[in-house]
Amino acid sequence: MTRLLSVAAAILCLGCAPAPEAAAPVDPAPVEAVRPAGPHAVGVMEGSQTAGGRLYYPALDAGEARAIALTDARREKLTQRFGAGVADALGRAVTAARVDAAPAPGRFPLVIFAPGSNMAAGDYRLLIEDLASRGYVVLALDPNGAPPASEERYAAAADEMIAALTRITTEAPAPVAAVIDRDHVALVGHSLGGAAALIALPRAPGAVAINLDGDMMAAPAVPPSASVLYVIGYTPPENDRSRARRAGVWRDLSAGVADAVALQITDFRHFDYADAALLQDGVAEPMRQARFGPLGGAKAHALTTDLIAAFLDSRLKGDTAAWPAATARHPEATAPTTW
Repeated sequence: MTRLLSVAAAILCLGCAPAPEAAAPVDPAPVEAVRPAGPHAVGVMEGSQTAGGRLYYPALDAGEARAIALTDARREKLTQRFGAGVADALGRAVTAARVDAAPAPGRFPLVIFAPGSNMAAGDYRLLIEDLASRGYVVLALDPNGAPPASEERYAAAADEMIAALTRITTEAPAPVAAVIDRDHVALVGHSLGGAAALIALPRAPGAVAINLDGDMMAAPAVPPSASVLYVIGYTPPENDRSRARRAGVWRDLSAGVADAVALQITDFRHFDYADAALLQDGVAEPMRQARFGPLGGAKAHALTTDLIAAFLDSRLKGDTAAWPAATARHPEATAPTTW
């Protein structure tokens, strides 16, 4: 068991070792050029009213979009993983969310988002803002950084998702509570956060779960009536034994679950979900090849946001045509053949 945990931690923490600094400044323009695909403007707020996370939501078209400053600890982690130039560019990037913008009228399904180990919700701003623009309220946990992977961290991250769900749906002040449709909920996460979403699912009756490339040592007990999406890429260093174990975990997890979908994206790597994928040209080799796939950051972002939103639309909004249409648009995403 200890050996298997070490293998999983190595996959989850791919790129945790110190990285050489970029030779030149990196332009944040590729991140700033990405616009959310949905019809809504996006607002963002944080503080005591957001259950300790950062809240993104459909908003009225007003307010200021600005960079969200990196903490020193966050900058250091990004530098270790992607290089100093990319870390600096991510800290300067101005994306679509407007700080404290007035919420759009109506109630919207709630997404609880958990980042991977040593990652932060702020590292996935483009994905989260895209969901908010499509009519979701997204509570992003650990906005400035999650703890490293450990055997205990999986359960702890799941506990945090459930605690945040409880607080935001029962204790949020009126302006926040007014926009949340608490009857339609999704737990979504990347890497360890994705595994935590599945672990937490039995304690969130009726919720949908999406695991973005999160490895698990054993299958959690997923409710038979749940809807689950598991999206993986291809991790070149992973050996046949590890891949077989992941496939076995999915078989155990999905057994008896009527709506369990697994997809593998060709030419996709573990960090292609993060904003840094748009700046991968500024990441030194061989770091870049280990972290990002040949698909390219812009295409990876467009593909994954479309698939994630379509799955949520079909399961939480009753748009039955959304999911088959999205999978037809993206032939790169198929049933897994290489785990």
